[in-house]
Amino acid sequence: MKLLSSSRVLVFSFLCIVLISFFYYPKWKNIGTESTLSWDVSGYYWYLPAVFIYKDVQHLAFSQDILKKYQCTPDFQQASPLPNGNMVFKYSSGQALQYLPFFAVAHAVAVPLGYEPDGFSVPYQLSIHIGGLLMSLIGLFFLRKALLHYFSDRVVSIVLLCIVFITNYLNFAAIDMPQTHNWLFTWYAILLYLSDRFYRQPSLGKAAGIGAVVGICALTRPTDFISVLIPLLWGMPSLRRDAIRERIRFIGSHASWYAVAVLITALIGSIQLFYWKYVSGHWLVYSYGEQSFSWLKPHLYYYMLSARTGWLVYTPVMLLALIGLIRLYNMKINFWALFLFILVNTYIVTAWDIWWYGPRAMVQSYPTLAFPLAAFIAGAEANRIKKALLYVVLALFAYYNIWYTHQIHRGGLVDPYNMTRAYFWAVLGRFSVPEETQKLYDTRHIFTGVRKDVREIYFNNFDADTTLIHTGKQFNGTPCEFTGPGIKHTQIASIPLETGAATWLRLSADFRCGIREWNDGRRPQLRVVLKDGPKEVKSYGIRVHRFLHDGDIKNLYIDIKLPKKTFHTAEFYVWNPGSQQELLIDNMRAELYEEQ
Repeated sequence: MKLLSSSRVLVFSFLCIVLISFFYYPKWKNIGTESTLSWDVSGYYWYLPAVFIYKDVQHLAFSQDILKKYQCTPDFQQASPLPNGNMVFKYSSGQALQYLPFFAVAHAVAVPLGYEPDGFSVPYQLSIHIGGLLMSLIGLFFLRKALLHYFSDRVVSIVLLCIVFITNYLNFAAIDMPQTHNWLFTWYAILLYLSDRFYRQPSLGKAAGIGAVVGICALTRPTDFISVLIPLLWGMPSLRRDAIRERIRFIGSHASWYAVAVLITALIGSIQLFYWKYVSGHWLVYSYGEQSFSWLKPHLYYYMLSARTGWLVYTPVMLLALIGLIRLYNMKINFWALFLFILVNTYIVTAWDIWWYGPRAMVQSYPTLAFPLAAFIAGAEANRIKKALLYVVLALFAYYNIWYTHQIHRGGLVDPYNMTRAYFWAVLGRFSVPEETQKLYDTRHIFTGVRKDVREIYFNNFDADTTLIHTGKQFNGTPCEFTGPGIKHTQIASIPLETGAATWLRLSADFRCGIREWNDGRRPQLRVVLKDGPKEVKSYGIRVHRFLHDGDIKNLYIDIKLPKKTFHTAEFYVWNPGSQQELLIDNMRAELYEEQ
């Protein structure tokens, strides 16, 4: 038996997923925002306890008690108020529908096992966790079957290894598996398999299955209604008039089967419409608030290549899949169905204004991208040198993906939603870095050399003569400035400073932290603004709570490599974007210096 066979790879991959899920990062055992039913997942899931346990879909009066007990989100983010006084869930109901069998099992065993039947105790967490694992296995199983119709067993084996170990699918199959992306990945794999089978040997059952899958995809994420492109275009050799006419003729000759597929899709999709009508009185409700799409200006570059969460930056193996589209076209393997779906899906994903939610939105499209990836690998396999080079590249990508996944969950070096290019390169491939490196989340430079020609240009110990606002509290024996409730943007000083006065500027201060602010967007900042008259030339800042814990007293500083652009003034600030935690500040000092 061949060592590298797709069936063996499938079993090996799933075993690794299970081991990671239960022994490396078992979310079902975690509490708070790291539990299985937390953040977005709790929003998808909230339908089930509302309907089946608390019988309260309109007002969700039970929600605050659940949040207080389980702390699955810092505040109530799962729904928002309507003008009629009811609440509407942010997310559509498709994922809750998929959770339902696993929820039912958990609800049946909760009391016999000694747990509260409240929808969020351990049996519910574990059952949804197991449901996600089963979906991972089903998805990989059907992806393998779909690929084997067109590629060799060896190529399919390599593709499966790539998907599982060299893309962010690993995270969403083994750790964050209750998210929609792993489940939709499976539905897309099934859709590819059914579409291929339908056009090889049409039947009513396959048509009905296609309709059900498209309906589930659309009910889970409305934009995934574009999944309909796959069965509509599958098998078409081109988009020329004769090919389109042939497809229309085929649809006409099987009109009743297509009608059944459309009816099933509509029936599944109508679940959401009836829910909206019930809670709001309207058939359509936009539940995402101010979050929307920029259809005319999609964020293509940032979504693909930014250090913050760029898809190709953190899943570079998919660049091979995009290149593989060329070979897929030459091989005439369902190119147009796959290409148009990938194109439209990428447009929708990059048009979403919250583009930094990252590469996860591409995970469900990986079954479609697996085909051009397979085409690329098949081409490389035909040449000894290309094959060897490919294996080296894939090994590096695998290390990178596993390293990145580890750093997100246990390593602690990576905060993907706040990543900067400077910080990315400073930590890439490493497992520990100096604490100072975290400053690169906020600024481009940190100084690690030896300072010389140090000149103090400003000092403030916030004594009684200062005109600044005081709390009346003492820090190091003197009254001190602070940031906290009601204090937003406090200018400490404005001093003359000319371009070329020095190479570096350091602004430092002593800080005393009461309670650490964990929300990155609300963390107070120590800031320097360089100005040319009223015009801002450059601004710099660091979020001081990155380096402070409850009760800490610490001297913190920001080093700035002064720009060559003309400026005449340096302004020093403490800026509070919205933290409610008190932060005391003393002994602010600004120094110019050179690098030895």
